[in-house]
Amino acid sequence: MIDLNVAVEELRNIIDRNIQDYVIPEQSGNTIKLGYIIIRKSRSAGYLVFDSRKQSQIANTYSKSAAMAFAKNYMNSRDNRTVLNLDRCLEKNEIDAIFFQHTIETTRNETRRAIASDRLKNCELAIENARQQLESLLLDK
Repeated sequence: MIDLNVAVEELRNIIDRNIQDYVIPEQSGNTIKLGYIIIRKSRSAGYLVFDSRKQSQIANTYSKSAAMAFAKNYMNSRDNRTVLNLDRCLEKNEIDAIFFQHTIETTRNETRRAIASDRLKNCELAIENARQQLESLLLDK
């Protein structure tokens, strides 16, 4: 029979060996640390992504999921154009959805309300699609 201390030490060694393959994000306040990448929430600019090795800003995103996907791709030396395009699509459609919702609530013209309602549905579909694609990029190994 294996001593309990020996078993615990073996388990620790297994975890330490395998944990090096994964970068685990740490959040403290409005800052997320992902390896050497730092993501900060800004009041006016969305999420700012910094490289602490170069001590410079490398991206500015609208959504947190885009910032995380950007950081992951950046650390793996992958192209980030897809992430930034999805983020722009998400930003545009969320702002448009706010506009169409306001139009639906305030207009008295039924034709205008119907058009805004259809366009709102299109925006909601585009938002969901962009979020799913960003999530798949974030969770892809």
